[in-house]
Amino acid sequence: MTRRSGSLMLALLITACGGAGDVLLAGIEGTGVVTGFGSVFVDGVEFSTDEVNIQINGESGDESDLRVGDVVTVAGRNPDDGAAIADRIVFDRAIGGPVEAVSIESDSGEIRVLEQTVLVDANTRFIGTDADTLASGDLVAVSALRRGDAIVRATSIEQLNDNGIARSFVPGDTELDVEGRVSNLTSSSFQLGDLTVARDAAVTEDADAPLENGALVEVTGTRADAADGPLTATRVEVRGESTEDRSGSAFVEGIITAFNSEDDFRVDNIPAAAGSASRRDNSRVTSLQAGLRVSLRGEFVDGRLVADSLQVEPEPDRRITARVTEVMTDASGVRVLGIEADVLPDTLYVDAREGADRALRIDRLEPGDNVELTGYADREGGFVVTRLTRISDSTTSSVRGPVDSRDSSSGELVVGGVRINTDSSTDFRDETGRTLSRDSFFERAEPGVPITAAGPDNAAGIDIATTVKLLPTELQADDAQ
Repeated sequence: MTRRSGSLMLALLITACGGAGDVLLAGIEGTGVVTGFGSVFVDGVEFSTDEVNIQINGESGDESDLRVGDVVTVAGRNPDDGAAIADRIVFDRAIGGPVEAVSIESDSGEIRVLEQTVLVDANTRFIGTDADTLASGDLVAVSALRRGDAIVRATSIEQLNDNGIARSFVPGDTELDVEGRVSNLTSSSFQLGDLTVARDAAVTEDADAPLENGALVEVTGTRADAADGPLTATRVEVRGESTEDRSGSAFVEGIITAFNSEDDFRVDNIPAAAGSASRRDNSRVTSLQAGLRVSLRGEFVDGRLVADSLQVEPEPDRRITARVTEVMTDASGVRVLGIEADVLPDTLYVDAREGADRALRIDRLEPGDNVELTGYADREGGFVVTRLTRISDSTTSSVRGPVDSRDSSSGELVVGGVRINTDSSTDFRDETGRTLSRDSFFERAEPGVPITAAGPDNAAGIDIATTVKLLPTELQADDAQ
């Protein structure tokens, strides 16, 4: 499970950045999430990989080793024909170790790995496991965006295995790794959040910064217990984070970790300013604040990334599973259950069918395909897809999200623009799964209250729903988080 680090942010040479993913770049380097293949798509930018050098956890790899959901650093160039070419892609996971605790419901929640908090949302990709089956003791690799000193937001969680057999944690032997910020540093130990790191026998590699309180480090070592006791480090690598000498243009996708104003904030500790940036999204978020996930394109000026354009990426709070009835001719989205769902350049694509198409994109979908769409509502109430998964055929469609409207007299609910009809045959449930009367359900299903509904796909909606269920209100995503 050993990994080696790539640069936190390489020398960045973008000469021009356009909105909506149509970038014209002489040189390009940055950090973002892999959203698809065919070439490699990172944060809405497509890279040809014919000449690329790929590093996976410190080892040489190839494109097939990369996964949708990986957070990578990419360096490339743009020749005269306008097609971006990746010269180098580096992937390093954020945490590798046994799961200590799981608290996930309806795809939202958190897990604990090496005493670090790993936040999970509907965009998190699970590989070799899923949110319902992930359990304490499972050995996992987490790719993530850093939100705090000991808090990350998972973009993917993979259950580690050998030839399809899940790996087991072996006390004192299984090699573990974790990133975090140093606190309570002594001559023999330090803390990464709640995790104690014993460093007596560790090889310390100073990059561009010393080992000190507040330093970002990557630690490799072993532990005598899967969920308790210190991590005995074999290697400690200090990550250099200074941007004082940075110049040229850059792109970065990450979470705002500190915020004073729109011209003074940090994305994963990178100083940034976006007071004059144009918006590339149409989300309901009107102002920036700590905790928001953003994508910035701009230029380093006096050590700060001054953004020319900005995209806010709200946490998804809606999900639709249905049959595609139409693919928009301009590849802007698909029609399902009577609504149009819009895709963005940085929408994640996963094909979960047997014989999966790794190069799945919107233009490779066809009417009749079954999909699972995760996303959020934009300012006009339209459905924006953050993740599109093609799934095996299903006879049941489902919708999850906040109620738009309800009509108790007709028995109609609207969720994410999808019309859901109910009648006396519908099974009504509360948050705990207990049966409710129809009148009680409609009394409680006020606009904004999250619910889930399932039933036959009738192209224009769900008619008649077999089940509808209230969800805990805390599971409704907050656009400000």
